[in-house]
Amino acid sequence: ATTEIYTLSLHDALPISKLSKLDDQFKQTDAALGKLGRQSVALGTAITKNVTLPIMALGAGLGVAIYKTIEYADSLIKLEATTGLTVATLQEFKHVAKMTDVDFGNLTNTIQQFSRKLPAIAKEGGNAYNAIKALGVNIYDTHGHIRNMNELFPEFITKLQAIKNHTERNAFAQQIFGRSVSDLAPLLNLTSTELANMRQEAHALGLVESEETIKANEAFGDEVKKLQEQFGAFTRRIVSSLIPVLRDDLFPIKIGRASCRERV
Repeated sequence: ATTEIYTLSLHDALPISKLSKLDDQFKQTDAALGKLGRQSVALGTAITKNVTLPIMALGAGLGVAIYKTIEYADSLIKLEATTGLTVATLQEFKHVAKMTDVDFGNLTNTIQQFSRKLPAIAKEGGNAYNAIKALGVNIYDTHGHIRNMNELFPEFITKLQAIKNHTERNAFAQQIFGRSVSDLAPLLNLTSTELANMRQEAHALGLVESEETIKANEAFGDEVKKLQEQFGAFTRRIVSSLIPVLRDDLFPIKIGRASCRERV
């Protein structure tokens, strides 16, 4: 019997010149990756010029902490834009929410919704506007503009806390904040003094970072995102430069045929 054996021969498919070309291409890629590595080290040194250990030697725990710090700053900046509260006030109420078992996300959603409705309330009047007037809150500043929520929201809470009758207080709160007033109920059960003390306690415990720090952390996060995008683009360029070589010179492998005789 005769057995036919098929072998894949790279030398049959690729002449020496093409193998050399492929080898040169991989050497160029290796050199480019080495350059990227040196650039990454230089960037790491620049970012951590006051840190003695290289970034790669730092523990994974620090990496997670950095990510959470950036994420925390980013969330505060976004909430500042949508609620009208400053990052300091947001951090104070985050502590208050924690101490009163209020979901901070629900609390900020309530403030966001009210902040969006306030211009219409001021313009069109209605039950919400009448309730605000009855509380003695002036929503306009001395220039006739709607006051910012960083002033208005704490004042609303303080005025509502002063109403001793819970039924009356809840009715006012619902007219102003709508159905989501349930998210404010634990805050309204505090006295104005208790609320002020909790907000001050957040500072005493070191829970309130400055606006400058928060913005700096957010900016650092943006730089990290840019670096990730650059690395991704660099990797795509390297792979793109290899694809023509792999397609044209490596994949068209010829099938060599050999045979041998096997006695039965």
